[in-house]
Amino acid sequence: MDKENTVNEPRAIYNTGANISKENLGVIFHQYFIEEINKYKKKQDNELFLDPSMRDIYERLIKLEEELKNQRILMEAKFEASDKRFSDLQKSMDKRFDANDKRFNDMQNYMDKRFNQLTWMIGGSFGLLTIFIAVLKIFS
Repeated sequence: MDKENTVNEPRAIYNTGANISKENLGVIFHQYFIEEINKYKKKQDNELFLDPSMRDIYERLIKLEEELKNQRILMEAKFEASDKRFSDLQKSMDKRFDANDKRFNDMQNYMDKRFNQLTWMIGGSFGLLTIFIAVLKIFS
Protein backbone atom coordinates (compact mmCIF):
# COMPACT_ATOMS: atom_id res chain seq x y z
CA MET A 1 0.00 0.00 0.00
CA ASP A 2 1.46 3.37 -1.03
CA LYS A 3 1.30 6.70 0.75
CA GLU A 4 -1.28 8.24 -1.64
CA ASN A 5 -3.87 5.57 -0.88
CA THR A 6 -3.58 6.17 2.87
CA VAL A 7 -4.26 9.91 2.69
CA ASN A 8 -6.52 10.41 -0.31
CA GLU A 9 -8.52 7.20 -0.37
CA PRO A 10 -9.56 6.21 3.16
CA ARG A 11 -11.80 3.41 1.91
CA ALA A 12 -8.78 1.69 0.32
CA ILE A 13 -7.24 1.34 3.77
CA TYR A 14 -10.48 -0.02 5.16
CA ASN A 15 -10.93 -2.51 2.32
CA THR A 16 -7.39 -3.88 2.52
CA GLY A 17 -7.65 -4.56 6.24
CA ALA A 18 -4.24 -3.00 6.77
CA ASN A 19 -2.99 -1.86 10.13
CA ILE A 20 -4.54 1.58 10.66
CA SER A 21 -2.55 4.20 12.52
CA LYS A 22 -4.09 7.04 14.53
CA GLU A 23 -3.24 9.59 11.81
CA ASN A 24 -4.87 7.46 9.10
CA LEU A 25 -7.91 6.90 11.30
CA GLY A 26 -8.23 10.65 11.81
CA VAL A 27 -8.05 11.22 8.05
CA ILE A 28 -10.67 8.53 7.45
CA PHE A 29 -13.10 9.99 9.99
CA HIS A 30 -12.51 13.54 8.73
CA GLN A 31 -13.19 12.62 5.13
CA TYR A 32 -16.20 10.50 6.09
CA PHE A 33 -17.78 13.34 8.03
CA ILE A 34 -17.07 15.82 5.22
CA GLU A 35 -18.79 13.46 2.76
CA GLU A 36 -21.81 13.04 5.03
CA ILE A 37 -22.11 16.77 5.65
CA ASN A 38 -21.93 17.47 1.91
CA LYS A 39 -24.63 14.84 1.27
CA TYR A 40 -26.83 16.45 3.90
CA LYS A 41 -26.30 19.93 2.43
CA LYS A 42 -27.12 18.70 -1.09
CA LYS A 43 -30.25 17.02 0.22
CA GLN A 44 -31.36 20.23 1.94
CA ASP A 45 -30.60 22.31 -1.17
CA ASN A 46 -32.54 19.89 -3.36
CA GLU A 47 -35.51 19.94 -1.01
CA LEU A 48 -35.40 23.73 -0.96
CA PHE A 49 -35.42 24.00 -4.74
CA LEU A 50 -38.05 21.31 -5.22
CA ASP A 51 -40.73 23.45 -3.62
CA PRO A 52 -41.60 26.33 -6.02
CA SER A 53 -42.86 28.63 -3.25
CA MET A 54 -39.62 28.18 -1.31
CA ARG A 55 -37.59 28.76 -4.46
CA ASP A 56 -39.54 31.97 -5.04
CA ILE A 57 -38.93 33.18 -1.49
CA TYR A 58 -35.28 32.21 -1.70
CA GLU A 59 -34.83 34.16 -4.96
CA ARG A 60 -36.61 37.16 -3.47
CA LEU A 61 -34.33 37.05 -0.43
CA ILE A 62 -31.27 36.95 -2.66
CA LYS A 63 -32.56 39.93 -4.69
CA LEU A 64 -33.39 41.79 -1.48
CA GLU A 65 -29.89 41.20 -0.10
CA GLU A 66 -28.33 42.44 -3.35
CA GLU A 67 -30.54 45.53 -3.36
CA LEU A 68 -29.72 46.28 0.27
CA LYS A 69 -26.03 45.90 -0.50
CA ASN A 70 -26.36 48.34 -3.42
CA GLN A 71 -28.27 50.80 -1.26
CA ARG A 72 -25.61 50.54 1.46
CA ILE A 73 -22.93 51.32 -1.11
CA LEU A 74 -24.92 54.33 -2.37
CA MET A 75 -25.54 55.58 1.17
CA GLU A 76 -21.85 55.28 2.02
CA ALA A 77 -21.01 57.34 -1.06
CA LYS A 78 -23.60 59.96 -0.07
CA PHE A 79 -22.28 60.07 3.49
CA GLU A 80 -18.75 60.56 2.20
CA ALA A 81 -19.93 63.38 -0.09
CA SER A 82 -21.82 64.94 2.82
CA ASP A 83 -18.76 64.70 5.08
CA LYS A 84 -16.64 66.33 2.38
CA ARG A 85 -19.20 69.11 1.94
CA PHE A 86 -19.32 69.75 5.70
CA SER A 87 -15.53 69.79 5.97
CA ASP A 88 -15.34 72.27 3.07
CA LEU A 89 -18.02 74.39 4.73
CA GLN A 90 -16.10 74.26 8.00
CA LYS A 91 -12.92 75.39 6.26
CA SER A 92 -14.68 78.32 4.58
CA MET A 93 -16.29 79.33 7.88
CA ASP A 94 -12.89 79.16 9.59
CA LYS A 95 -11.47 81.45 6.90
CA ARG A 96 -14.32 83.92 7.38
CA PHE A 97 -13.92 83.93 11.16
CA ASP A 98 -10.16 84.38 10.82
CA ALA A 99 -10.78 87.33 8.50
CA ASN A 100 -13.22 88.86 11.04
CA ASP A 101 -10.74 88.29 13.87
CA LYS A 102 -8.03 90.03 11.85
CA ARG A 103 -10.38 92.92 11.08
CA PHE A 104 -11.33 93.30 14.77
CA ASN A 105 -7.68 93.12 15.83
CA ASP A 106 -6.79 95.78 13.27
CA MET A 107 -9.65 97.98 14.55
CA GLN A 108 -8.50 97.45 18.13
CA ASN A 109 -4.93 98.42 17.23
CA TYR A 110 -6.18 101.50 15.37
CA MET A 111 -8.39 102.52 18.33
CA ASP A 112 -5.48 102.01 20.76
CA LYS A 113 -3.30 104.20 18.57
CA ARG A 114 -5.98 106.93 18.39
CA PHE A 115 -6.55 106.73 22.15
CA ASN A 116 -2.82 107.19 22.78
CA GLN A 117 -2.77 110.17 20.40
CA LEU A 118 -5.77 111.76 22.14
CA THR A 119 -4.24 111.10 25.57
CA TRP A 120 -1.01 112.85 24.59
CA MET A 121 -2.90 115.69 22.92
CA ILE A 122 -5.12 116.28 25.96
CA GLY A 123 -2.12 115.98 28.32
CA GLY A 124 -0.12 118.38 26.16
CA SER A 125 -3.04 120.82 25.98
CA PHE A 126 -3.45 120.83 29.76
CA GLY A 127 0.30 121.22 30.14
CA LEU A 128 0.39 124.23 27.79
CA LEU A 129 -2.70 125.70 29.46
CA THR A 130 -1.09 125.29 32.90
CA ILE A 131 2.13 126.92 31.69
CA PHE A 132 0.14 129.79 30.08
CA ILE A 133 -1.84 130.38 33.31
CA ALA A 134 1.37 130.27 35.39
CA VAL A 135 3.07 132.79 33.10
CA LEU A 136 0.03 135.08 33.32
CA LYS A 137 0.05 134.89 37.11
CA ILE A 138 3.75 135.63 37.26
CA PHE A 139 3.53 138.72 35.01
CA SER A 140 0.26 140.00 36.25
